[in-house]
Amino acid sequence: MTNNMQGTSNGMKDFLKGIIFFGLFAVPFLTLYVENDFFFPFITGKNFAFRIIVEIVLAAWVLLALYDKQYRPRFSWLLTSFSALIGIMFLASLNAVHPATAFFSNYERMDGFITLIHVYAYFVLLGTMLRTPKAWSYFLHTTIAVGGFVALKGLSQLSGSTVRVDSTLGNAAYMAVYMLFHIFFLAYLFFQTKVTPYRVVYALLAILFVYVLLQ
Repeated sequence: MTNNMQGTSNGMKDFLKGIIFFGLFAVPFLTLYVENDFFFPFITGKNFAFRIIVEIVLAAWVLLALYDKQYRPRFSWLLTSFSALIGIMFLASLNAVHPATAFFSNYERMDGFITLIHVYAYFVLLGTMLRTPKAWSYFLHTTIAVGGFVALKGLSQLSGSTVRVDSTLGNAAYMAVYMLFHIFFLAYLFFQTKVTPYRVVYALLAILFVYVLLQ
């Protein structure tokens, strides 16, 4: 009986971890998602999908944390700082000139406190589930691979009449910041590895991302 219960518990934990990891690694691919049926195709589709994924993953994580305490958040100054920011932004939104807009934003921007709290939840999920350098390496390589596709899509715009590259993000400023983050990721991986072929690939991708950023 005890073995059966232990097996059921392990099976449930594996199932929950599968949901969580699938969701965490699915988020970087949302950069490629453009919902043409929406009035703001580059914004609303990505944001709604992000919120849905985070909420599903968060529910699975809560159950997993109840099963196994090793997946519960641990103290860190980074987590404490972000938590303080969330508290401050909540109070600021309450005292905003237009609280409803501060909390919910609009369909053109979709930032606001609601989006910020979802980003915070995603941050906590990444920090509690990606617990080893190898796991973080998988995640960084995943988002860099997506970034490479986005960059190449941006390059294809240069052959047309586009003045500023925006690729699948629909906004050149967003595209520039997206490239900047991935240049940082590549720099981190470049200095972490001792394998020369990897360093060459990271350097070439960084050059591509810098060029696209400048466009």
